[in-house]
Amino acid sequence: MDYATSDGSAAAWDDYTLISGTLIFTPGVTSRTIAVPIINDALDEYPETVYLTLSDPTRASIGGANPATLYIIDDDDPPAVAFSHAMYSVGESDGTAVITLTLSAPSGKPIAVDYATSDGTATAGQDYTPISGTLTFAPGIITQTLSMSILDDTLDEYNETVWLTLSEASNATLAGPNPVPLTIVDDDDPPNVAFSHAAYSISEGDGVAVITVTLSAPSGKSVTVDYATADGTATAWHDYTPISGTLAFASGVTTQTFSVSILDDALDEDDEIVILTLANAVNATLTAPNPATLTIVDDDDPPAASFSQATYSMGEGESTAVITITLSAPSGKMVTVGYATSDGTATAGQDYTPISGTLTFASWVTVQTFSVTILDDALDEDDETVILTLANAVNATLGSPNPAILTLVDDDAGLPSVAFSQAVYTVSMDADAASITVTLNTPSDRLVTVDYIASQEAIVVGNNQLTHSGTLTFTPGVVLQTFVVMLPQDGGKTIQLTLTNPVNATLGTPSNAVLTIEDTRRYIFLPLVLNGYR
Repeated sequence: MDYATSDGSAAAWDDYTLISGTLIFTPGVTSRTIAVPIINDALDEYPETVYLTLSDPTRASIGGANPATLYIIDDDDPPAVAFSHAMYSVGESDGTAVITLTLSAPSGKPIAVDYATSDGTATAGQDYTPISGTLTFAPGIITQTLSMSILDDTLDEYNETVWLTLSEASNATLAGPNPVPLTIVDDDDPPNVAFSHAAYSISEGDGVAVITVTLSAPSGKSVTVDYATADGTATAWHDYTPISGTLAFASGVTTQTFSVSILDDALDEDDEIVILTLANAVNATLTAPNPATLTIVDDDDPPAASFSQATYSMGEGESTAVITITLSAPSGKMVTVGYATSDGTATAGQDYTPISGTLTFASWVTVQTFSVTILDDALDEDDETVILTLANAVNATLGSPNPAILTLVDDDAGLPSVAFSQAVYTVSMDADAASITVTLNTPSDRLVTVDYIASQEAIVVGNNQLTHSGTLTFTPGVVLQTFVVMLPQDGGKTIQLTLTNPVNATLGTPSNAVLTIEDTRRYIFLPLVLNGYR
């Protein structure tokens, strides 16, 4: 009887060895065996069948089931399903992460396994699109993939992780690593950090300047940057309080501030500058504007320039008068003011040397002087005045007193003396009048007057009338005056002359004089005969 094998669900040469042949039953033999070689594999699979068929019997018939079924019972463990790597990595801008799952061995059965994503440091919907589902391996397939969308942003941030997890494997076991991380590698440049403005400004009296530092974009990292102040034209502890420190920008924050305390003073000064600097940025790039400037705008009024006093006094013989000019307060600026002299009752070139110029007050200086040269003379005179004037102030106003008066105090000893030019005047009776001279012993700068009196028998011509008295006036600088005495015609007389009531002078010697009128007539003596007598 012939026999042969044929495929059921088993495959010849994969699961068994295909055989065929003839069985011979010798007389008396009732059973024979057929050996079907089974091919062992490592494939986890369902039981498989081989058909056994008998044919062409001789001297017998075939009974019972024909063909018969041979079941090959699988003895292999199910494969393990796992991620192909312990970790995965994808660029943030790559768009899609492809994750590979593998079986430890092929399987003859369909395999299914559930998968899901969960947040690590990455955030679903912000950094990636979450996925979940079931991945199926057809028999014989050992590799499958799943895809996850990566969401790109412009945020500089640390690399972030998504957890990938397998569960509920069918016809397979779960093997490690499970879960595994998927790292989303950030590809964004760090933000720039800089001052919000290249220049800041604050009034000196406002107290505190708030300085803003900004990031060019939010960051997913913690950003820090150091800041510090330094002197420009402003001076630490005088104009502002120096400060330094570190600003920290939490994730997503783009603005931070620090404050600079401004020190107010009463000093009029130029606007001053503080230098603001950023350094040592972490997770950011330093960019312009850096450094920046903080301008402290002065709010103080300029000082007033004036004479230190309304009047000055200087003896005529002291040669130089020192005049002091003061500022009402110190100034941080250079202050200039023009000065000049002009005639009051004094005369330039005669009583003093005229002067003009400009005084300069350096920063913080409040006092300056100029000198007026006094010209001495021997002239008795009234005290005289020079007018002192300030003008053209720069970085200051003109205050009071201005103008001021410089008094030149006369130091010439005593008043001049007034007297007759001689004690005795003589005139011929033939003359009609006599001219009498009165003198000052020295010139005077004042108006000098003196009264004169002639005795009653004399007539004096003066004051446009005939009288026996009058007043002589010496204008400044004049030392000689005269008055006229009309002479009586009878001759031989003496007229008494007197000076009195001097003003701005004293009576000198002689203050009394005599005017003698000489009798120049000739007499002829004739003999007188009386009764014949001489």
